Amino acid sequence: LPAAGFNLAYAAEFSATNAGARLEFSLKKGALPLGLELSKAGKITGKPTAVGKFTFTVEATDDTKRTASLDGTIEVTRKPWLVYVGDDEVLGRFELFAVDTSKALLPKTPLSGTLPTNGDVGAEAYRFSADGSRLAFTMDATVDERRDLYVVDFSSGAPGTPVRVNQDGDVGDFGLTPNGKGIAYRLQNGGGAWQLYFVDLSGESPSSPALVDTSNGNARVIWITNTRVAYGNDQ
Repeated sequence: LPAAGFNLAYAAEFSATNAGARLEFSLKKGALPLGLELSKAGKITGKPTAVGKFTFTVEATDDTKRTASLDGTIEVTRKPWLVYVGDDEVLGRFELFAVDTSKALLPKTPLSGTLPTNGDVGAEAYRFSADGSRLAFTMDATVDERRDLYVVDFSSGAPGTPVRVNQDGDVGDFGLTPNGKGIAYRLQNGGGAWQLYFVDLSGESPSSPALVDTSNGNARVIWITNTRVAYGNDQ
């Protein structure tokens, strides 16, 4: 079967000859890549969200109960990206770059270059979600060395435009959900306390930040899953 790209739309179709009416297809053995589904009409569609080779057996059954089976394999690959911070363009100004390592000339894309020109990305202030679909980073691109939080969508196979997700304030540590559909971060408010916020990234644009911790202590992200956030607070 045709190869698939991670989180990209996929379509393939099975057919049968010398079959009776009302032909139905089903998965007899093995498993499709997560995110793909086989319809009764024999069509495999969806967006795969797992990388690797997936082998399975599809069975066709007609209205006379005759059956036939066929083994199939779908390989899902993800474009490898290298991300680094450097002052490649302007000496002393540290930007974030993404390099497409699947191409011979290793072309690079400046991710923070589209943002205000007076800011810097910290050497350890960026990270991918576990599935590689989102990249988040902080940058002091506004005023008073205040750090803002940006998210870049890599789900299409190429980096999108960085989007700021925090409200006014200074962003500290942060964590992306493994599936890249959410991000938790702590932000220092005007009173000096650090509060915890969560932003939903599953829609076409990020949601408004939701306050997770309402105390006046100093919250810190400790652990995050697709559905839960664990944090500490010295309230």
